[in-house]
Amino acid sequence: MARDVDAIVIATLDRVSAGRVAYSSNSEDSLAFEINTFRVDEVLRGSVSARVNVERVATNQGNRIARFDFDGGPFVPKTQYLLFLKKQSSADVFYQVNDEGRFAVDGLGRVRSRAKGAVAAALHGRSVGQIRALVAEATRAR
Repeated sequence: MARDVDAIVIATLDRVSAGRVAYSSNSEDSLAFEINTFRVDEVLRGSVSARVNVERVATNQGNRIARFDFDGGPFVPKTQYLLFLKKQSSADVFYQVNDEGRFAVDGLGRVRSRAKGAVAAALHGRSVGQIRALVAEATRAR
């Protein structure tokens, strides 16, 4: 997965703001997005600025609540994350590559994930230092 993303960062969520709204072809249905702005603490792969914007489906959909937790659910403010990101082609905005592309960094510097899958299982509980080494090895092996 490390070779298939545009950026891998350790970043802290600063704020969440409203994003775009996508409408169905007949304009009867809509889907709101939110922009999560992160302060980049460390870049493990790729080239990003000091802040990255990550788009995800908004929980608040106006008059209804969307329970899109396939990506780990809403980000928690002031929490540090390890993020595997793809850049959108039309804007300076990223998206989380999949549910295994997001790990919270705990107070001991270990990454935690609720995702199921080989990557989540391999990284869950590892230290940030171990992650650095694994990402460097994976991206060199290309």
